[in-house]
Amino acid sequence: FNPRNIRISSRYQPMQEKPAKMRDLRVHSSFRVLVQSMISCLPVRSCAHPFAHIAMPMGLWLYRVGRNLSLLAALLLACAPALADNSPSYKKLEWQDLIPESTLQKALTGVAEHGQAPQVDSATATAIVAELHNTRVSLAGFIVPLEGDENGVSQFLLVPYMGACLHVPPPPPNQVVYVIAAKPLPVDMVYDPIIVSGTLRTQSVSNEMAETGYSLSADKIEPYQYN
Repeated sequence: FNPRNIRISSRYQPMQEKPAKMRDLRVHSSFRVLVQSMISCLPVRSCAHPFAHIAMPMGLWLYRVGRNLSLLAALLLACAPALADNSPSYKKLEWQDLIPESTLQKALTGVAEHGQAPQVDSATATAIVAELHNTRVSLAGFIVPLEGDENGVSQFLLVPYMGACLHVPPPPPNQVVYVIAAKPLPVDMVYDPIIVSGTLRTQSVSNEMAETGYSLSADKIEPYQYN
């Protein structure tokens, strides 16, 4: 609403007795000029939205659209970190985590010399942690190839120390993980420690190399980085 747009009707009639016609016109004209000059001195209130010069329904609609777009932009900015980081998270495991706390078995890591592999009774060796079934995990270890070609190794055993399964006896089943790689592992990575990330299952697999207490469907395999 702009008070400058107010116009005083020339039909205004004072409450006094009607004068002659010409005199009446002069009075009305002077009064109209006086009122308009007073109105021009009044401060003009700023509009509530920037589209007030447009017809009111359209201007109000544009204002509401702009406000909603601003709210949507703020919401997208707040959610940007979560939307950008859509990769699955993995629980980092140590080899000791694959052994139930109720047993006194200790994990052996690093490099095992011939005959250094630990002797574990059969009942303890097959004990697994059932709570780890269908858990996304990340586990570092060494590779014992099982199946592959010139393109790489597609199936292998993940063990806690270098040289495992090449000596007698092999690691206990709860310290051997059977891995199926989504993408063949390059042959030049077979001799280095790796980190395997994927879904762990408490599934026993037996082959000519060893018996495993766990299996893992690998989503990604990365070289192990020493600190």
